[in-house]
Amino acid sequence: MKPETHKELASRILAASPRAGATRVVAVDGPSGSGKTTFAGRLSAALECPVLHMDDMYPGWDGLAEAVPLLVAWILEPLAKGLPAKYRRFD
Repeated sequence: MKPETHKELASRILAASPRAGATRVVAVDGPSGSGKTTFAGRLSAALECPVLHMDDMYPGWDGLAEAVPLLVAWILEPLAKGLPAKYRRFD
């Protein structure tokens, strides 16, 4: 089977119903060094949408476990309610 291009995948995503309020959320997962950032950037360009990198949400070196609850509280729950999402970038 031929892999989809980013534009083909973007078309399928846009054809799907939004599930976070009026927003479609796409998650890209994979091991370190697998090309997630490159893939997300290309898909983002095809969708004309922003990318939120989980690295920006980790609250420090020991914050991996805290990142998912923060993602839910700051991003997914507000979007599902039709509200703007906001997050604090940890640096």
